[in-house]
Amino acid sequence: MGQPNKGSHTRTMTNTLHPPFSFSVPRAATYIGVSKSFLYRLLIEGAIPCSRIGRKVVIERGALEKFIIERRQNRAEMGSENRSSSRPT
Repeated sequence: MGQPNKGSHTRTMTNTLHPPFSFSVPRAATYIGVSKSFLYRLLIEGAIPCSRIGRKVVIERGALEKFIIERRQNRAEMGSENRSSSRPT
């Protein structure tokens, strides 16, 4: 009977507790729950800043988190405006 591989468990726990500083496009898309093509569109539009290291596109975790927070705030503001404008006067 072998023991569980401690290295893989530790790495999984570390990645869960401390996400990486930056992501490739596929990993960033997974991190925020969108498709790669949609994320590329956001990058091209400038909605999320990115950098290039050689041929690789790199996105900072902070930029992704800022985008998500701003998007939630915008949706919340739009929701409150819709509720107030739909009330009878």
